[in-house]
Amino acid sequence: MAAPGQRSAKAKSALPPHYYEGFLEKKNPWDQDYKKYWAGLWGSMLYFYHTNRESQYIEKIDLTDLVSLTEDSCPKSVSPMSTEKPGLTLKMRNQEIKLRMESLEQQEMWKGFILTMVEMKIPASVSLLPGHLYRLSETLKKEQERRSNLGVTLEREEKLPNCFFQVSRMEAVALLEQNENYGNMLLRPGQDGKSFSLTVRQKVPGAVSVKHYKINAVGGEYIIVMEKPVSGEPGGLGLRWGDEGKPGF
Repeated sequence: MAAPGQRSAKAKSALPPHYYEGFLEKKNPWDQDYKKYWAGLWGSMLYFYHTNRESQYIEKIDLTDLVSLTEDSCPKSVSPMSTEKPGLTLKMRNQEIKLRMESLEQQEMWKGFILTMVEMKIPASVSLLPGHLYRLSETLKKEQERRSNLGVTLEREEKLPNCFFQVSRMEAVALLEQNENYGNMLLRPGQDGKSFSLTVRQKVPGAVSVKHYKINAVGGEYIIVMEKPVSGEPGGLGLRWGDEGKPGF
């Protein structure tokens, strides 16, 4: 999957509703100052948009690479005129990413949701109201069910290529149609919850062709079920992702 900070442009409308979202200020190691984004958390992915009205995300962070999360020191109360804001530091495998929030409540909410998605349990270190804890509990149940239905463990997700999307057959077709400039194929969960499927959309003279191929994981390889099976290493599949060799769907 994409490394933290990898920029891309994917359709927000094709993604399921975020588990938690709001404005965040983010600072990458190469940034001189914080930049404000609309952010949304779904599963182990944290998406960033220019505004809450944007239809495409511009950056995402893969939280499976999270090593530790720490709170940045700040006053116990933050006034609207203060330049000091509460924040979180995400120590990833190869970099640190700093996030800032407008309030201590938002800090605790983001901390709670991020750690819940990473650890798959409600962290004991968060200080939230009973209503917020209930919301975390309901979100955790949804994510556990989603991962169970998908049939992909957290360790297995880390090996999947960036073209993998947790979408249905119909959503895959719509995603490719809406983002044809970013490629013509994507990998998605199979309908049996155990295998994978490859959806390919190609323009042919006078029409558009959409085909779906079943993919089985066998002995560390992905086998595309065709008249003549095609195999590839995990993360590559031996296929060209995107038009003109560009990584994409």
